[in-house]
Amino acid sequence: MMTDTIINNLPAEGLRVVMRSLLAAHPEVTHSFEAETQKYIEETALPTLEARQPDPSLIGLKRIQQIIRCMLGCGLCYRALPIARDLVNHALVLLTSKDAGIDSDAVERGLDCPYGRALSATSSLLGLSQLEDTELHSTLAAMYVKQPVQTSDTFEMGGKRLPRIFSGLWQLSSPAWGSASAPKIFAQFAKHVESGFSAFDMADHYGDAEIIFGRFRSAFPHRNSIFAATKYCVFHPMTVTKDAVRANVTERCQRLGSDKVDLLQFHWQFYADPQYLDALRYLAEDERVSALGLCNFDTEHLEAALSNGIRFSLIDSRPMIRMGEVCDRHNVKLLTYGTLCGGFLADKWLGKPEPDLYNESITPSQRKYHGMIRSWGTWALFQELLTVLQNIGMKHKASISNVATRWVLDFPYVGAVIVGVRMGISEHTKENLASLGWRLDENDQTSIDAVLRRSRRLEMFDAMGDCGGEYR
Repeated sequence: MMTDTIINNLPAEGLRVVMRSLLAAHPEVTHSFEAETQKYIEETALPTLEARQPDPSLIGLKRIQQIIRCMLGCGLCYRALPIARDLVNHALVLLTSKDAGIDSDAVERGLDCPYGRALSATSSLLGLSQLEDTELHSTLAAMYVKQPVQTSDTFEMGGKRLPRIFSGLWQLSSPAWGSASAPKIFAQFAKHVESGFSAFDMADHYGDAEIIFGRFRSAFPHRNSIFAATKYCVFHPMTVTKDAVRANVTERCQRLGSDKVDLLQFHWQFYADPQYLDALRYLAEDERVSALGLCNFDTEHLEAALSNGIRFSLIDSRPMIRMGEVCDRHNVKLLTYGTLCGGFLADKWLGKPEPDLYNESITPSQRKYHGMIRSWGTWALFQELLTVLQNIGMKHKASISNVATRWVLDFPYVGAVIVGVRMGISEHTKENLASLGWRLDENDQTSIDAVLRRSRRLEMFDAMGDCGGEYR
């Protein structure tokens, strides 16, 4: 009875935070959450929508959009298509209205096409060849596209020299980080590559990241200088066959607009099922996979397969405990993410109070990494860490984020770090370049370690398990 009182009175944003916390703490309830969402949509939301024409008001359209997104999230993708079709048909009626033409021309003049990314994603899904990419070519034609430079810090993979900072495209997976038009995204892709950040990390479930990256690389004058790292993620039980594995590689190539994948990272959810070794063998045999890596594997299963991509930062330093030694022994390089803890390891958080996670401005990544910080230590201790990083940064003419990145890069078993980018929304290429070309000295390491020794980093390993354990 009292729980119902909470649900009825908790603000919507608070209810979202509580639900996210429950799912993070008890992932076993995810299936029930999705099933109950399906039940609500099928028994309540859909009958209401099907009983009347789409509500043309902004509030009505927003509600329909939310229902469609919920259907996509809980596994009712195909049931959502007729609703989207009805919306399109309704829009066509409005467009053909005799009074609509002049108004729409006046309002839309000079605006980017809002459906460019959606059209590209749909074409890729249906296996249709796209028309000439005039949108992209016009964007690049307006720029002076220079031959990309090489960053001061590089490492070698598969005979290629790569920057030690990869640009992560996870933020393209959701509008929760903001959204931008394709031309703005293309322009920022070009700026990254020209600055030397020519390696990009994405995955099969990062929205249209593979597609929009593939469009950019196909049209870029110096496309051979660009490196694509993507992922093949198995989140649900499957029977591994050579045909199934090759089909996924085919899909990766199709979405990337390429006949090969520069680096394919493999995630397998179920360690108890040893079929992951068969999948890795089939991937290694596929001539289209230039380099093969693992994603979110722990040390034990890394030794069974070798090569990895895991989370590593000043806050989550679990790779130091077991995995680093194995990597050194087998000459394996880590491609790490979460280096800046969702943006918390930055100057703007120094001297600031603990964030209000109920605030809509907080991103999903920040909610996740705030929990990591609380597991690591107190907010006061985190502020001490930021102060130490700032003092070190002043000595090296670098920001807190630069020092935090450098700390990870200075480990010999780290090949590169992945720093998330919000393409078309924010720009940090110059700041990221400042993380390269120097090293922390012994005094810097001692100052940082003095704070880390007072944290709960060893307890985090015991509580969360080895690298990747939090995803299982």
